[in-house]
Amino acid sequence: MKKFNTVTETVEQKILVSKTCDVCKKEYPVYDDLKQVINDTEINEFVHIKNNCGYGSIIGDGDTVEIDVCQYCFKKMFEKYWRIVDSQWG
Repeated sequence: MKKFNTVTETVEQKILVSKTCDVCKKEYPVYDDLKQVINDTEINEFVHIKNNCGYGSIIGDGDTVEIDVCQYCFKKMFEKYWRIVDSQWG
């Protein structure tokens, strides 16, 4: 036989409220004043780059660098370099 007690716990969570582009500094909120989701596409299309630098890196041995870029800045900065390698649209 199992006996249980009910325990009420407070759980702390991190909830994303906005993303800010590290290039243009524009902030994209996730929710409006009524706590409705907005800018869903803008938030989902952010590009996050994270790199753990290795031995001999010009950035720094063992350093980790990160950048968050909105889709507009990403396109402006990298469109001439990117390759579309697999498209779900054909």
